[in-house]
Amino acid sequence: MGTRFGVCYVVDGLEPNTPFDLRKTVVHPKLTRPDGSVSTSFSALRRGRAHSSRIEGCEGYGFDHPFEMVAGVWRISISIEGQELVSQDFEVR
Repeated sequence: MGTRFGVCYVVDGLEPNTPFDLRKTVVHPKLTRPDGSVSTSFSALRRGRAHSSRIEGCEGYGFDHPFEMVAGVWRISISIEGQELVSQDFEVR
């Protein structure tokens, strides 16, 4: 419990004041939620605006509940406007 993992990114060369859509996708081993639903992935969209020609940030995942702690390969991918910036696999044991 409490373990966190993720990726950080930097995007340069944007036009200042440009809006963007950043999507984090997490693909993980099958887990069963307390309500009985089963999940193997999720995606979250964050909309923002580039205040300069550069945006940077970190996205990740943390084990906050016992049902999330599933061993196997977890993949975090970050894309902006549909273009993948980074993808990283993590092996959870």
